[in-house]
Amino acid sequence: MVDDMLFFRPLKILSCLQTLESSSKSYALHLKLSPGIQFSHTNNKLMRLPKFEPAEQGKASLELNLQFLKFRRSETEFDWNYPFDFCGAIYRIASVTEVIDKI
Repeated sequence: MVDDMLFFRPLKILSCLQTLESSSKSYALHLKLSPGIQFSHTNNKLMRLPKFEPAEQGKASLELNLQFLKFRRSETEFDWNYPFDFCGAIYRIASVTEVIDKI
């Protein structure tokens, strides 16, 4: 995370990990993004938002009434289109290992 990242509601890392593992097609969980993020400060531009769909939920997420959304990275740009974002993203280790092995 970076020094200007704020959380405005409780976050259970376990529910994030369970949700990521529940969806075998999901690549990452981005804690800094939400559908209201439409402006890229680093690029000083409005961003095209992707189409959102509900992600498969882990048991802890359902119990906490958290909703995670999924989207296709290819449908958007800038902040929404970083394959490796080191600012509040959680990645499945198998996905990261696969990318590194291909490099």
